[in-house]
Amino acid sequence: MYKKVVCLVLLLMLCIFSVASAIEISPMWTLINNVTNYFSIDSGGIATMIAYVHGKRDVQKIILSNFLQRYENNEWVTIKSWSSEHNGDWAGWEKRYAVVSGYTYRLVTYCNAYDGTNWEMASLISNPQTY
Repeated sequence: MYKKVVCLVLLLMLCIFSVASAIEISPMWTLINNVTNYFSIDSGGIATMIAYVHGKRDVQKIILSNFLQRYENNEWVTIKSWSSEHNGDWAGWEKRYAVVSGYTYRLVTYCNAYDGTNWEMASLISNPQTY
């Protein structure tokens, strides 16, 4: 009887965890539809960085701030940053930048959207890339 109870409890836990892992969690922004960033480093050490934001219809201004970071001495250090301001509900940004070999890099993107009254901020961190 004890083995049946243990098996039933384990089976129930398995079902709960498998359902929970299938649920997609996404932010609930009021002014921003989506924010995306892309980061890669080619074999020659050129980092390609892309970020774009799509705001909701009432968005009048978007400010994009992007930070190229390098992991050194057990912390992420910003080595280059860019900021741009865009009127309207869409903003895109793209840069290429030469990096030094022997390090791991990432792109951090901050987006601020403004609808004439309110500001909303979102942020993204790319997957790290080692060169």
